[in-house]
Amino acid sequence: VFLLMKKIVAEFNQNLPGKSVMLQNLVNILIVALHRISKKNLALITVTNPDNTSKIYFRRFINLIKSEHTFKKTVKSYASDLGISEGHLNRITHKITNESPKDIILSYFILEAQKELTSFDKTITEIAYQLHCDDTAYFSRLFRKKTGLTPKEFREKHGIKI
Repeated sequence: VFLLMKKIVAEFNQNLPGKSVMLQNLVNILIVALHRISKKNLALITVTNPDNTSKIYFRRFINLIKSEHTFKKTVKSYASDLGISEGHLNRITHKITNESPKDIILSYFILEAQKELTSFDKTITEIAYQLHCDDTAYFSRLFRKKTGLTPKEFREKHGIKI
């Protein structure tokens, strides 16, 4: 097919007698050759790995979580930003991490909270607000649910007193 296309281009660029007849015949041969390509060969030409596609969407999802840096954005909003359905995002995250998108978002923010809690210059309330969580009690409940410790206990365990 590639060689036929090269011949068509070469014929088109030359100014020889019978150019239009030759181009018609070459194009006809090209059409037949394309028609004869089996589905298997066509699949080899247009290889798309669904696992790879899922990984790409997953990476984009993680990058969106990091760039948006908001605890309040819904899974549906993230899916919309990715151009996929909420169910599809759910299938992708379960396939790759065996977790829901909501759990991945929560895990990211708890990890960010843990980093911030090791700092000496911020209170727990300031850290909650920094992570866009307006209710510090809710922040503490989520933190405890994920880590088994309250933010205060986490700080005490790591020897940080404010």
